[in-house]
Amino acid sequence: MINPLSIGTCLAKSSLVFHNLLLTLTFYFFVNSQLIPFVLTLSLASSISLYPIVLLAPALIQMTKSNRSILRSFSVIILFGIVSAGILFANYTLNHQSWSFIESTYSFM
Repeated sequence: MINPLSIGTCLAKSSLVFHNLLLTLTFYFFVNSQLIPFVLTLSLASSISLYPIVLLAPALIQMTKSNRSILRSFSVIILFGIVSAGILFANYTLNHQSWSFIESTYSFM
């Protein structure tokens, strides 16, 4: 009934819950071949962590199965770039015109 993991996550105020939600929605839209919601949720998940960008490769393979394969592949890449740039600009604006969030979000050890 009461899961200690979910209670611990809520007490710690972790953003991992939102990241898992975005990844779940990304997989849902990928399986249903809904291009725009897939790219939107993938961009949002990539703004939290850089690792979901790896999901672009299976998306390109899935999109090439249709008749307009090259057009859909380019649309996935271009749409992902536009949405990601928009999210980065929104973060820049929300951080009082400062790029300081990039190091804390995308830095590697």
